Amino acid sequence: AFKSGSAVSDLVFITAMIAVFMTAFYMFRAITMTFEGEFRGGSEKDADAQAHGPVHLAESPITMVAPMVILVIPAIIIGYLVNPLSGGIGIPEHWMAHSLGHALPEGIDGHVEGAKFSVLLAVLSTAIAIVGAALAVVMYKTKPLISPESLRNVSGPIYTLLLRKYYVDELYENIVVGKVYYQGIAQISDWFDRNIIDRIAELTGWIGAHFGVVIRQFQNGQTQMYATVTSIGLIIIMIIYMFGN
Repeated sequence: AFKSGSAVSDLVFITAMIAVFMTAFYMFRAITMTFEGEFRGGSEKDADAQAHGPVHLAESPITMVAPMVILVIPAIIIGYLVNPLSGGIGIPEHWMAHSLGHALPEGIDGHVEGAKFSVLLAVLSTAIAIVGAALAVVMYKTKPLISPESLRNVSGPIYTLLLRKYYVDELYENIVVGKVYYQGIAQISDWFDRNIIDRIAELTGWIGAHFGVVIRQFQNGQTQMYATVTSIGLIIIMIIYMFGN
């Protein structure tokens, strides 16, 4: 993205640098707010936890500290070992880039080469991260040099846009949920339920109730009625056989 030169690549590069700045900023904001200033925890700060007594902070036990210390060592060197800048340590130079060579553009001689290490890019990204971390420290330490309120007043609409999360929640609640679902899908479903489903159920019950009244006249338990209906049926069958052809 840094060396491509296209508009899309430039946008990707700028977005990556913004991510570098914001990551350093919010991580050091969390660190500063956690370890600077007065202790914010403890039962004396929480009425619901006063029954448990005072809180005494202490280092984690060795069973928790030891694994973290052990993991620090590979975490520091793993990036270099995965794609080393030189092959003097027994690991081929840029072996990861070469293994992914099918995704890289071919050179003049038909061979693929990964992007060379850029000192300028490394210095630039590191400087951006340091600026983000420093800004978080001066804004959120015990006696801040720059108050978040002053930065909010200066940024104005940009701060509001970021605070409201680009108004995605409002768009979802007001448009998707409010208009599309409640005023659209839900109302159509409600109308269909009341005017189609309920009407079919009511009509089915009405037919059963009123048709039963008619059928009940023939199922009255009187032998004379049964004989009469049977005779009428036989007469109809005879007429069909006599005049049907």
